[in-house]
Amino acid sequence: IEAALLLWRSRRPALTTAVGLSAALAAAALVAPSAALARSQLVDSALARDALGWVRRNTPCSARVLSNQRTVGAFRVLTGRVAVLEGMGPFLRPAMLDVVVGKILDTRALFRDPAANRDFLIREGINVVLVAKRFRLGYSAEVGTIPRSRALSDVPFLRPLHRGRTFDAYEVVGLPRRGGFPDPADHPAYRCRTDPIS
Repeated sequence: IEAALLLWRSRRPALTTAVGLSAALAAAALVAPSAALARSQLVDSALARDALGWVRRNTPCSARVLSNQRTVGAFRVLTGRVAVLEGMGPFLRPAMLDVVVGKILDTRALFRDPAANRDFLIREGINVVLVAKRFRLGYSAEVGTIPRSRALSDVPFLRPLHRGRTFDAYEVVGLPRRGGFPDPADHPAYRCRTDPIS
């Protein structure tokens, strides 16, 4: 099909577009049933939308968020907030491998034992910790395991902001604030959103 389209393209551009579009739609129709989302994934999407909507409404535009999941753009695109682990694919950036792996390991350690790992929150300027319980925001494997019900709220520097069946959120309080992080408002990719996700 591709060879025929290339040959036709020079002679009949409109026909080439129509044939190409028809071929793409036919291929999609064959693949669609096997690629359809499972019902649980659709539920996950609604739950993730609720959590990200909460972030939009309840965190400042300058918030630096740490989630127990490594995401691939959900926070930036849907909230305009910085997620500390977002987009960290070390296989795509070998020069960043040590930095990325270090942050992932530090995140795991924080969720395992928050009291012993509070320096990570300071070093990364984290304001909000989000624990997704029943949905996926990014990669299927969690970076930090879901802590026992009160593990994070047992430490004085994590104040519960939201507790629910699907996610918990904590504000980082009483720790020194490290500055010098880029302001998301200075980057066009970070458009701060406070309206509901539609």
